[in-house]
Amino acid sequence: FLKDEYGLELREDDEHNKKKGDWNREEKEDQLSRLEQAKDREKKLAEEIAVKDFDHQEAERIIEEMANFNKYCENVVWTTIFCLMNKGRFNVINAGAYGVGKSRGTKEIVDSWIKLDTIQQITGHITPAKMFDMFGLGGSIVVDESYTLFTNAQIKHLLRSALYDGNVVWTTKTDERTAFFEGSMIFNTNVLNNRNMNDSALLDRCFINRLDLSNAQIIEKKDSNYRPDRDIWKQIKNRLLVIRNTSLKELDEKYGLTMAECDYVDEFFNSRVRISQSRISMRSFHRVKDIFQRTKWFFGDLSKELLEFAGNLAENYIFIGGKK
Repeated sequence: FLKDEYGLELREDDEHNKKKGDWNREEKEDQLSRLEQAKDREKKLAEEIAVKDFDHQEAERIIEEMANFNKYCENVVWTTIFCLMNKGRFNVINAGAYGVGKSRGTKEIVDSWIKLDTIQQITGHITPAKMFDMFGLGGSIVVDESYTLFTNAQIKHLLRSALYDGNVVWTTKTDERTAFFEGSMIFNTNVLNNRNMNDSALLDRCFINRLDLSNAQIIEKKDSNYRPDRDIWKQIKNRLLVIRNTSLKELDEKYGLTMAECDYVDEFFNSRVRISQSRISMRSFHRVKDIFQRTKWFFGDLSKELLEFAGNLAENYIFIGGKK
């Protein structure tokens, strides 16, 4: 017997299952081919962009635009942008009720403003087999409204492997497949449990945005007169294209944190955790440092104002499971 993507057992000699397996292999090969072509197109676009860091006024306008774009949920927007840099692992879980801003700060940005074919997306129910296949393709993955995230033990097992060292194994009674996931993920979910140590280990590998808006805040979002600034969104996309197609070595040489900035991050982190009884781990510091580093990658600088901006953002990710 073999298990299909829904976990149902099927006879190995069933001709239908053989055809289905052949079709799945062909589909995956086609997906890989299309993804490689999309990467080539993206690289060519990046090469045509004149690299330019943002000045003080431009940085202010971008920060204001992000705050207005997804009011009271700008953390979702910024963690999406940082994840889509596709540099190292930057995994995000956005947890909250329907209609608060999870999809707007993730899926809408990808669909309407960033528009890159190299970003994988899935909406709704996701099976363990589908999750494994997405890991095999790599890159940035956005999973919208996935209620199976913390209710399916197999998916949680795959996620822990993918988010820990990237080595993922999918096992059936007669087969074992492996994949190495080098990308980052964004999960939007309505359910976020933390029942045991395994759940805590998974949460500790993610930037968690817990969205709990009041009725007044929802009404204010609804009545907003915000209109997108297309020029700013074009600048954001161009900056992301450049970062995505620049090596980590080059980014660190040009935009790595200075000794003074590292000292600032150390003191920022220590001053917050000394007075708190909430749980932290070594990853807590790395999450905070990553926020400061990606802020500098994006803006090209860490001025006094941008240090304050990065600090306000980083405070949400110091403790395991996100800011309560």
